[in-house]
Amino acid sequence: MYTELFTLYLAETGVSVWMLVPAVLSMIVAAGRIYAADGGAYIFVAILWLWMIEGIRPTTWDVTGAIVALQAMMMIIFAPEQGQSV
Repeated sequence: MYTELFTLYLAETGVSVWMLVPAVLSMIVAAGRIYAADGGAYIFVAILWLWMIEGIRPTTWDVTGAIVALQAMMMIIFAPEQGQSV
């Protein structure tokens, strides 16, 4: 299913398959850290969306959770490589 949607997207937009090369390379180099960044950013943007677009004011727990997620994301992204001392 996803392959069909992806193929349809490429056909509709006229985007070259070569545009995927940077994405594939980034997944090979640091997939785990990329997923961490994506997850932290997703949580933050979801709370922001609820507030700005849907008009639902975030609770203290929502804001605290988003901050914790962003801090965890930063710890994973900026952690020293294995074998390096802190």
